[in-house]
Amino acid sequence: MQIDKFEMMRMERLDENLVDFNLSENGIIPMKLAELLDGEEDRDNFLNQELWYPESNGSPLLRERIAQFYPDCKPSNITVAKGGSEVNFLSLWTLLEKGKRLALMLPNYMQAWGLGRAYAESVDVFHLVLQGENGENCWALDMDVLRQVVAPKTSVRSGISGKSAPELHHFNHKERRLLAH
Repeated sequence: MQIDKFEMMRMERLDENLVDFNLSENGIIPMKLAELLDGEEDRDNFLNQELWYPESNGSPLLRERIAQFYPDCKPSNITVAKGGSEVNFLSLWTLLEKGKRLALMLPNYMQAWGLGRAYAESVDVFHLVLQGENGENCWALDMDVLRQVVAPKTSVRSGISGKSAPELHHFNHKERRLLAH
């Protein structure tokens, strides 16, 4: 199987810590471990923990607590992931297969592009367009293009990522219906 090199992620991993100003990171300031601990007892308990590998699908207690949020859900229905890239990978690996298609909104975090090209028959792209609404420009789906892109073999429609402003678009009722079918 050939998976395209994810150029943006490769560049970030090789170069992001070598620059004075990193414009490609997410802008979140990391917490200090001390901020998570409440007093000396917490600190001592933390420092006395043994280091071990966590359960890759989340602890039974964590999955049980997550399942409580959803009616008729069992902990065995829950998969816990460690970040958006892992969720993207697991979702696309599960849903895409040869003979199926991925409809991918651009601009987007391009992980789905590479995985779609590896796992699916094809990746069909569609773009958001600027449209006027209430005197202001806003991002919207080009419904005609999307209708052309979404085919009977399309098993995944991807338009969710936090890497660019157009993706903050909230789909209206017509757009949601078209994406769901």
